[in-house]
Amino acid sequence: MKNLRIRKANWSLPLVFSFLLLSIVTRLFYNGEVLGLDYNLYYPDGVCYTAHAYEFSGLTPEGAWSKTLDEYQKYDAKYSTLSSELRPDSCVSVQARIIYPLLSAPFISNYGLAGMLVVPVIAVLLGILFIYFALRRLGLSEISIVVGLFALSASSSFLRWNIGNLPESLLFLWTSISLFLLVSFTPRDLSHRKAIFYISSLIGLIIISAVTKRSAHFWTILFSVIALILILNKDRMKRPLLLGIPIMLISITWIADRLAGALLGGQNSLWIATTATSCLKGIQVSVNPGNVTAPLGCENLTQNALKNMWNFALNEIGQLAVLDKPLFLLCGVLIIGVLLRWREVGPIAQICFLVSICTFGATMLNATLGLNFRLMTPALPYLIMGAVMVIDQLIAKARARI
Repeated sequence: MKNLRIRKANWSLPLVFSFLLLSIVTRLFYNGEVLGLDYNLYYPDGVCYTAHAYEFSGLTPEGAWSKTLDEYQKYDAKYSTLSSELRPDSCVSVQARIIYPLLSAPFISNYGLAGMLVVPVIAVLLGILFIYFALRRLGLSEISIVVGLFALSASSSFLRWNIGNLPESLLFLWTSISLFLLVSFTPRDLSHRKAIFYISSLIGLIIISAVTKRSAHFWTILFSVIALILILNKDRMKRPLLLGIPIMLISITWIADRLAGALLGGQNSLWIATTATSCLKGIQVSVNPGNVTAPLGCENLTQNALKNMWNFALNEIGQLAVLDKPLFLLCGVLIIGVLLRWREVGPIAQICFLVSICTFGATMLNATLGLNFRLMTPALPYLIMGAVMVIDQLIAKARARI
């Protein structure tokens, strides 16, 4: 009888995966430009990752670059000017991001440019699997899990950035694993041997993320939020432990970020934060983030940066409302649901809410229009978790009234 109940409880997993596979296949066959936005499978900034993958497959840097440009031009005639617009030195800013090209090397050597999509598809499937197991571990209803993961699978923003020759899908996978770890361990476990495995796993995710894509801001937000919520909900005696571990993990996060840049090459960053730091050091800068009429210097950085951050926020929200209603509705469910019932939703939902909000705030430090939630990729597992928890409570209330 117990085995029968377990089998019945697993109906949601094949349903979710079937819909996700359908969404991925649709994305692979139907892509292009939508309202002037690039929804193609291969992006101009994906040139760098593709060229590095060819290098890892055995080609010389020059041969890898030439092969990449040829493949892009075969894919779409609009990339015929790519060789004049981009040069190998344009890829210096992503030189440290070796994981995606390294994993893609065997696939690109066998399948050409299409091989760059193998790792993203696998990473998305595994990421959704970890989110699913995290939701099940909390004992949430099958219906609420299916609704939440169906909405994510139908999100054009999610598919746009994660099914393409970009490293976003791998970062999504690492943060999905961190979500599973979050719900798998309790503060009680931190005083037992489980703590070693828990902390070691997080350190591993931090390190591999540092050489996947710059993500120190996300891990800093995550550990700070976890510390804040746990400290507010736990006894005073445990507060030094709950504060000490996040501080240690944040320190490792930034050490890993700096080492990746120092040993493997520079990494680009959130342009407003980088420019502001340079100005504070007395270094004169001239930056054009792509959405201003003239380059910004230190003398007008503050005024223009704040204006661009505001425009960026409105643009992101507007694009979601027009182009990606499933994700827009999930954001609304999370924000309204948690704010209205802050104490009732519990610490996990509170963590998911704050991580999502703070990550969006950090993405405003880039302020490049048209990103369409791209920089929110690492926080999506937490956004979905929080939204599904709210949906689950709404469904439970509705059932109680019947």
